[in-house]
Amino acid sequence: MSARAPTTARGAYRVLLRAQQKLFRGDIVALTSAREQTRAEFQKQAGETDPDRVAMLVADAVDTAQFMRSNVVQAQLNERGNYEMSVDPELHTTTGDKPEYVEDVHEAADLYAMKEKRPSPPGTGQGGSDDTTK
Repeated sequence: MSARAPTTARGAYRVLLRAQQKLFRGDIVALTSAREQTRAEFQKQAGETDPDRVAMLVADAVDTAQFMRSNVVQAQLNERGNYEMSVDPELHTTTGDKPEYVEDVHEAADLYAMKEKRPSPPGTGQGGSDDTTK
């Protein structure tokens, strides 16, 4: 996104479409659905004439595009039957570190608990309140 946020509905619409294009690259079904929903939402508000309301709607659209860029990733099923996602460390992590790959949910919970230096969630077998193997 450029240094200046768009101030018009047309500019906000284009920002959303660009964010969708990047996020859903290669997934024509998701891209088409996102574009149709965006078009429908903008058409619902097409008759709005109150400048304050228009400014709020434009800001919401820009915020939505930014949220999509920084908080949404698309996972794809790989040949092993697992889902993989391509994460941009500059956008999708708070530290800018490249995320570690984990095989399953329990491994992810254990890794998270280790990094946060707190007990693992119950049921993971790595500590927590219901762990009977102390």
